[in-house]
Amino acid sequence: MSSLLGTLGTGQGYLKAGFLGFQKSGKTFTAMLLAIGTRKFFGLTGPIAMFDTEGGSEYIARVVQRETGTDLVGVKSRAFDTLCTMAEECVSAGVSVLIVDSVTHVWRELCDAYLGQLNERLAAKKLPRRQRLEFQDWAHVKGVWSRWADFYLNAPLHIIICGRAGYEYDMELNEETGRKELVKTGIRMKTEGEFGFEPSLLVEMEREQLPDGKGGFRLQRRGTVLGDRFGVIDGATTLDPTFDFFEPHLALLKPGAHAPIDTAVKSDVGVDDEGDDGWSRERKTRTILCEEIQGELVNAYPGRRRPTRGRRLISSTWRSGPGPGRPWSLWIPNVSGLGWPRFAKGCVRRGRTLRPSVPRSWRRSNGSMRSWDTTSWSGHASGKRRASGLRRTTSNPPFSLTLSQG
Repeated sequence: MSSLLGTLGTGQGYLKAGFLGFQKSGKTFTAMLLAIGTRKFFGLTGPIAMFDTEGGSEYIARVVQRETGTDLVGVKSRAFDTLCTMAEECVSAGVSVLIVDSVTHVWRELCDAYLGQLNERLAAKKLPRRQRLEFQDWAHVKGVWSRWADFYLNAPLHIIICGRAGYEYDMELNEETGRKELVKTGIRMKTEGEFGFEPSLLVEMEREQLPDGKGGFRLQRRGTVLGDRFGVIDGATTLDPTFDFFEPHLALLKPGAHAPIDTAVKSDVGVDDEGDDGWSRERKTRTILCEEIQGELVNAYPGRRRPTRGRRLISSTWRSGPGPGRPWSLWIPNVSGLGWPRFAKGCVRRGRTLRPSVPRSWRRSNGSMRSWDTTSWSGHASGKRRASGLRRTTSNPPFSLTLSQG
């Protein structure tokens, strides 16, 4: 008998790091130092590659060549498809470390590409163009982005990403004024909302001005570890971080180990050939049974206005029946007093019949039943209503339905 259970904790062998920060905080330079150190630490011989969206490669290529003896290779682009293609090529070409700077531009390019193609289709249909993506568009865009997110997480390749920082906002209550105000609550990487969760080592870079003792200031870059999944440098901070600062994290990686996550979609959600899931099929069945029940009620209780007979009868006699705001499809399970599965099973059986159940007090004196019409009732000074030909008077005559198997 096969089992899904297996041994975990066999080790991770590849660095998945991320740097975020505002302008001139040292993201690119620190990522380069980490890439060079990673290559030396693991004794790799392949080149360092860079997906360059800002032109920063021209300023660090000289340092990379001096420290590694090999040229910095890569692509200057912002296209999402180009990033995915290049990343896959890095694996096959034996690249030591891949730097992506900045992933923010790639995310924006993907969103702009989707909006542009969407507007082309709208223009072909002579519909108004969109100025921005709407809520229903994000599911598709995020689905495309997952191609890169899955690669970053599972590829047998050391990958370092750099992203621009942005503020997070939330509404908070001002105790003095009693009004809610928009306030900054944190900092996040400006990319797809969930991608910031992927790096195993996430570092925030900040620019600080420190007095130089001569009446002036000097700039330094501070690195703060926002997340280290090994926990050895989690929360640590330092000025002008070098590879030595990150080495405790890399020391726990196991060279050659690979622990990918199965990201394939395998769950069966019950979608049929027409693209309907279980709830959609149930909703259609509810509608069909509603129409059948309504037809039976109309036949059982004819009146001057047959098209609305059954609906008016139930809404007049049973408060939880269909009517304004209570469609037939939501009323069906309540009619029989059964849950939807049992009720549906009883309705679809062969030879089903639907008949009204009328209490004895509503029968004629001779025991026979006659159709009664709510529209024929008339008000009286006493506040009661009279059902002509029936023994009992009430302001809310009872009514129920029973299912009998034929």
